[in-house]
Amino acid sequence: MDYDLRQLRYFVTIAEAGSFSKAALQLGVAQSALSHHISQMEARLGVALFSRSSKGVEKTESGTRFLDHARAILAAVDAATNDVRDDAKEPGGLVRLGATLTVAPMLVEPLMDRLSKVAPRISLRIEERLSPPLVQAVASGELDIAVCFNAGEDRRIDGIPVLEEEICLVGVPELVGDTEDPIRFEDALSFPLLLPGRDHILRGMIDRVALFRNRPIEVRHECLSLNSLLAGLRLGLGATLISRLSALPLTRSGEVLCRPINDPVVSRQLFIASSSERPKTTAQKTVVRTVQDLILEKLASGDLPGAKATPSSS
Repeated sequence: MDYDLRQLRYFVTIAEAGSFSKAALQLGVAQSALSHHISQMEARLGVALFSRSSKGVEKTESGTRFLDHARAILAAVDAATNDVRDDAKEPGGLVRLGATLTVAPMLVEPLMDRLSKVAPRISLRIEERLSPPLVQAVASGELDIAVCFNAGEDRRIDGIPVLEEEICLVGVPELVGDTEDPIRFEDALSFPLLLPGRDHILRGMIDRVALFRNRPIEVRHECLSLNSLLAGLRLGLGATLISRLSALPLTRSGEVLCRPINDPVVSRQLFIASSSERPKTTAQKTVVRTVQDLILEKLASGDLPGAKATPSSS
């Protein structure tokens, strides 16, 4: 099956733009030419990649599967090109980095600063997502590296564990008590809760423990962003179960308290994730090493309260 890289890029751009006309503007190519190339690809594959309507195009089931492969192929070609151009003493090229919503604020600025000094030819493209989509994006080739939680179980991923943190009950003193004494997990579930959505790793951990303990929970609000979660905590609308690090914006100002959870202790691990199926460029290796160094430095200096280095990372 013969494809050229141009056709693959056309296909990916159309899929992401949602229409031939938008893709034509982005690519600077006539819409009729794009349609011709896609028709050629569909004829070779023997399947339709898009379903067309007056509102634009939507990927078919075959098109969705093919998109993952096309992205991976293009990412591999870009990585190979960057790697060949790399000078071992001065790595360069684009590195696509993802980070969780809680990690990005404390990592991105020092990472950009450090790279500007040690590897100024490296260019970052940075995204913030939840951990499961980050792992999937690394596995599919959409991202090169992700800093995310609990990524060590996927065989497609090389995961370097860098820290572990325990989950606490967090809320205003009027709700959770004016104390930082430990609280049993089952008792923590008795408060009205502000929790992330069910696709969030932490929510899954909480739901599993609650199910095992046969303890129903009252979810007052589902907060899909850290800002909305902190707003709800600040207003005293509910408590939540997060790490000390995630609660830092409010604990620093004394607006909320963190009560350690025991019986059982619930913890999660932060990983630097990359693909186990694709070779890493010199630039990607440099970013991985720099991220790891920065996190370990922050742990050593006490800038990450409640977190500790995993044995294999130190």
